[in-house]
Amino acid sequence: MPLLVLGFFALQMDRGNVGNALTDFFLQEVGITQNQFNIGQLLLSLGIVLLEIPSNLMLYRLGPTLWIGPQIIAWGFIATFQTFQKGKGLGAFLSTRLLLGL
Repeated sequence: MPLLVLGFFALQMDRGNVGNALTDFFLQEVGITQNQFNIGQLLLSLGIVLLEIPSNLMLYRLGPTLWIGPQIIAWGFIATFQTFQKGKGLGAFLSTRLLLGL
């Protein structure tokens, strides 16, 4: 349970940080528009919605020890590497947002 709580905390922190980044010249630094940013946020939500059922099926088959831990670690790496996309443009932003939703 503590690992799950930590995962949800990290997800909420990601949502808050992306919202705060908009007020600090994020769009100009990454080289995207407001509409492209909104598409990235939509991809995050879409990935969560579309893959929640398959993820729960895998959780049922593998068990929480083998599924949730690696999933949270992978999510943490992707969220961390998102900080290195300064000046990379639309592709890097959209791909990391989609991967965070998976």
